[in-house]
Amino acid sequence: MYIEAQFTPNPAVMKFKVDNANFTEKELIFDNRLQDGLPQIIQELFSIESIVKIFVNNNFISIEKDNKLPWECLQSDIITIINNAFLGEYYYIDAEKYSKTEESNKELCDIGQKVEELLDSHIRHFLEQDGGNIQFHSFDEVTGTVVVTLQGACSGCPSSTTTIKDGVERILTFHLDEVKAVEAI
Repeated sequence: MYIEAQFTPNPAVMKFKVDNANFTEKELIFDNRLQDGLPQIIQELFSIESIVKIFVNNNFISIEKDNKLPWECLQSDIITIINNAFLGEYYYIDAEKYSKTEESNKELCDIGQKVEELLDSHIRHFLEQDGGNIQFHSFDEVTGTVVVTLQGACSGCPSSTTTIKDGVERILTFHLDEVKAVEAI
């Protein structure tokens, strides 16, 4: 098994990619080290003092740290924990058990469905390469504004405004006449 540590455009976040991994079925965010019942791999990662947030995707984990220690002091401990989780077979995280977002029973509006399709086909892959993700939140039919949530390395990244305006907004307004703007929350 090979664990690749990658710097992201967000200097506070590093991506740890494991080939052929399956950490979870749905993106998960852990931002409370004191939360009861955390998965073992998350508990062990939070045992490293400088770690403040963990974003888990199917084949990577993005870790956000504070400014106390440089990445060089954290990387080997993080890789050891991830490696041990695979060796001990406790790396998989049940998304249903730990998901913070409530699944909506209502169908997405027509524009919402089209936005999701465009996020999947044109945008999400690029953000995942940098250790992040994007989620559709809502569409305001009056203003034509799509609201999204940036996750992982994209959340709080110095380049997030550029990502939204020059990337996401450009693609969505090009493909969907109803969309006039994109905002991140």
